[in-house]
Amino acid sequence: MVKLATKPMKQAVIAPSMLALLYPLDGEVPGYSRKQFEEDLCNECEKDIRRAFEAGAARVSVDFTEGRLATRKDPRTPSAPAAGGAAGGSPPCGAGR
Repeated sequence: MVKLATKPMKQAVIAPSMLALLYPLDGEVPGYSRKQFEEDLCNECEKDIRRAFEAGAARVSVDFTEGRLATRKDPRTPSAPAAGGAAGGSPPCGAGR
């Protein structure tokens, strides 16, 4: 293995919740159930984290920048907008100040 860094390396991996947004909320993909998709997703994310450590990362973080989007788009989330209503929680980007 060739050493390219002189300081400890931090590696970010994509959050499973971001990739979960790729699966349709309504219905299923023919031949690929939501349950199987979520199992595969978790397994692949675990592989990403383990491989980052194997490659020499001192820290691995899960990039969760999509967190606000995920909670607003998923109707199973308590803060998701009701039909014709606004989402709960604080307004985005300081709106209404």
